[in-house]
Parts: sequence; structure tokens; C-alpha cells
Amino acid sequence: MKINENYFQRLLYDTDAIEAVATLSGFWSGRLDSGLKKLGLSDPEWKVQLILIYSGEVLNGGFTQYFLNRGLETLFDTCSALKEVELSECADLAEKAGNKFAKFESGKITEEECALSLQKYDVLAFRRLSVVDEALLRFLRKNEELLLVPERA
Repeated sequence: MKINENYFQRLLYDTDAIEAVATLSGFWSGRLDSGLKKLGLSDPEWKVQLILIYSGEVLNGGFTQYFLNRGLETLFDTCSALKEVELSECADLAEKAGNKFAKFESGKITEEECALSLQKYDVLAFRRLSVVDEALLRFLRKNEELLLVPERA
């Protein structure tokens, strides 16, 4: 699907963050390919996609949902992406929650201990994730030349 350059610019600069991020990511979601590195996305698109998955899972069902659905496989990349878009506090929480979940998976702590710890991290994450769309839009603006390249060609 092609996107008009004027429309693309309006999304980046004249649209509120939630709508802009949702619309832009909706365009690249049409070419996600699980067989390709980074799902076939450009580096900025990939980082935003990781953060959208992370924030959606955590805001919906907490870290428990995120780790049960995603495991620890993409946590390092997600934390790196969070830091790059200037959400370092979110990255720190994700790392701490991931460490706790890893201890549970390895049998070092009980399920109850893990759940109690993750619930504490959930409360903190809910507060910090309220600014995720604004941070993502700033990041997308900085990387606009790498966004939706096939769709804008």
C-alpha cells in the first residue's frame, strides 16, 4: 500500500501521538514477515514495534502476560529500544522484571514470589508507560527518512 508524502508528514508533525504512532505502525504491519530479521522492518520501525508489543502486553496483563506470551527472547532488544527512545526507566523496570522471571524459570524462586515481585513492577510500569506514545513519536520524527520506505516510494 502506498502512502502520500504529504499525508506521511501530517501524521508525523500534525497528529497527536497516539493516533500518529498507531497509524504509522499500521502501515508497516502489512509487511511484517516472521521469516526475516527484524520482521523485515527498518531498524527504527523494529524498535517501535518491539516497544508497542511490550507496552501493549504490560498494560494489558502486566509483566506476567508479557513474559508468558513473549518469554525472555526479545527482552534485551526491547530494553535497548526503550533506552534509545529515551524511556530508560521503563527499560530498567523491564530488566528487573526479566531477571525476576528468569529466576522463576530456573527454579530459584517460587511462582508466588515471582508473581508478587512482578505485580510491584507492574504498578511502576503502568505509571511510566503513560508517555510511551509521545516518546515513540519523537523517535519516529528523528528517523523519518527510514520509515515506510517501500510505502513512500
